[in-house]
Amino acid sequence: KMGKSMLAENLGLAVARGGKALGVMEVEQAQVLYLALEDNQRRMKFRMVTMQGSSSPTNHIHYAFHWPRADQGGLEQLGNWLKDHAGTKLVIVDTFARIRSRGGSPGSPYDRDYNDVSAFKKISDENGVAIVLVHHLRKAASDDCLDLVTGTTGLTGAADTVIVLRRERMSADASLFISGRDIEEKDLAESKYNLLGFFG
Repeated sequence: KMGKSMLAENLGLAVARGGKALGVMEVEQAQVLYLALEDNQRRMKFRMVTMQGSSSPTNHIHYAFHWPRADQGGLEQLGNWLKDHAGTKLVIVDTFARIRSRGGSPGSPYDRDYNDVSAFKKISDENGVAIVLVHHLRKAASDDCLDLVTGTTGLTGAADTVIVLRRERMSADASLFISGRDIEEKDLAESKYNLLGFFG
């Protein structure tokens, strides 16, 4: 409840509309699939109006409020959806806990976490699409931002990039920690990126 969905939808709308994400990053317009699995249409409409203001709506972002779990046909359905919507370049899954396999896969908790994320990475690689898995953080503090991600290091180990949004409850100040295989590790304060608008 620290603004993850607001941030994710802001990024989704930025890609769907084209222009700038977070107020500074140029993005190419493309189709977006947003799996809002912890929301409903009323809440999503309110959030969109809050973020878009007087801007005209876009038909380049597609919302789904129900989706099968990964081990119940969800992965196949996602692959088929992407084949039917070739212009899609971004998929946002909000949240990962609502779509990941519920049944226990073989191996250790690390193996299960790694395999669950790797299944989405495979679809991402096969379709040339960025897939953002929104996930929760631990309540316990840690000096290492990657240790804040709920679950084992299998989750962060399987992902190409990990972004951690940190914000104290009831505070408008926030920061983004970014780490990945092909990018320089960064810790971005809200003064540089327009994060304040997500929490207003």
